[in-house]
Amino acid sequence: MADFSPVIGRVFGIDIQIHWTLLILLIFSLISPVFFIIILLLWACVFLHELSHSFIALKNKIKVKKIVLNLLGGASMIDTDKLKQDIEFKISIIGPIVSIFLGLLFGIFVIYLNGGILKQIIQSLFLLNMLLGILNLLPAFPLDGGRVFRSYLEKTRDFVKSTQITAKSTNIIAFLIIAGSLIYVGIESSSLIYKEFFVFWDIIIALFLYSGAQAELQSVYIKKYSSKLHAKDAITKNFILVKQPKTIDEIYNYILKFHTHLILFKDNNKIYLVSKFKNIYRQKNLISKNIANSNIIKSISIQIPAIQYNMPLSKALDLMGSNETSIIAVTKKNQVIGVLLESHVESIISLQMSKELNKINRKNEKTKKNNN
Repeated sequence: MADFSPVIGRVFGIDIQIHWTLLILLIFSLISPVFFIIILLLWACVFLHELSHSFIALKNKIKVKKIVLNLLGGASMIDTDKLKQDIEFKISIIGPIVSIFLGLLFGIFVIYLNGGILKQIIQSLFLLNMLLGILNLLPAFPLDGGRVFRSYLEKTRDFVKSTQITAKSTNIIAFLIIAGSLIYVGIESSSLIYKEFFVFWDIIIALFLYSGAQAELQSVYIKKYSSKLHAKDAITKNFILVKQPKTIDEIYNYILKFHTHLILFKDNNKIYLVSKFKNIYRQKNLISKNIANSNIIKSISIQIPAIQYNMPLSKALDLMGSNETSIIAVTKKNQVIGVLLESHVESIISLQMSKELNKINRKNEKTKKNNN
C-alpha cells in the first residue's frame, strides 16, 4: 500500500501517477460535493504546475521519468545527472510562475462572477493557487524555491556548498513555521480543536521541509563521496538468466540447481525477475497441473530497470528510488552481467563515504598540526 501509485495517463510520453494519499483525500472529500470539486480542480492545477517543470526539462533534452501527484502536492521525477545551473533555475522557477498565473486567472473570474457556489469555488482556487505559487518560492527544499535559491548560489559557489546553505535555509524556515504557529495559536481565540489542527498541520509541513533538506544533502554527499564507484563495483553474480519459464516446475528446478532465487528472463528486450513466489499459492490450477502458461509466469514476475556497468553507483540508487524497486540489472553491450541489490549498494556506498571522510579528517588534522 505504501508504494501504491496507479498510472492514470501519459502526457508527452510521461507517466502520470496518483499516490494513495491523494486517493484517500479525494474519497474523504466526497462528504461535500463543493469540497470535492475544489480538491479535484486544485490538483488539476497542481498537475499543470508539475507539467510545466517537465515541459521545460524535455525542451532542454532532460529526461523526465514520471509525475506523481500526492497529498502535499506533486513531484516531477527529472534526471538530475546532467542538470546545469541555468537549466535547473528555468525548470524550478516555471512551476511557481504557472501557479501564480492560474491564481490571477481565477482572480479575474471572481471579479466578474456574482455570488453563489461557483464564485466560492473560483475564489478558493484563486487563493489556493496564489498560496501554492508563493510558498514554492520559499528558499527551502524540496520546494521549487529551494532549487531556485541553490541555482542562484551556484553562480559564486560549488554545488555542494550551495546545497548546504539551502539546507540551512530550509531548517530555519521549518523552525520559523513551528514557532509562528505556536505564537499564533497562543494569541488566537479560536476553539481548541482548530488550534490543534493548525499546529498539527504546520508541524507536518515543517517535517516535510526538514526531511526534504536531509534527503537532498544525503543525495549530494553520496554523489560526491562515491564518485569513484560504478555499477560494476557492486554487482552480485548470484543470479541466472534463462529463457522465459513456462511452468512452476521449471522455476523450482532452477532454484534447487543453481542455489539462487534471483531468476531473470528477457521478453521484448525487457528484463523480468521472478519474485512473487507467494502468488503461486493462488494459482491452484498451476499446482494441480503442470500447465505451460507464460501469462501465469508473468503474474509472479516484475519488470526491473537496467543500468550500464560503467554508470555511477549513485545513479543506481536513484534508479531504484524512482522505480520503487530494490533490485536492478547491470548490462554491458546489452548483455546482463549481474544485478544490484539495494542493501548491498547502500553498504558499499556507506563504506566508501566513511573512507573518504576519514581521509579528509586526517588531512585536516595534519594541516592543523603543521599550522601549530
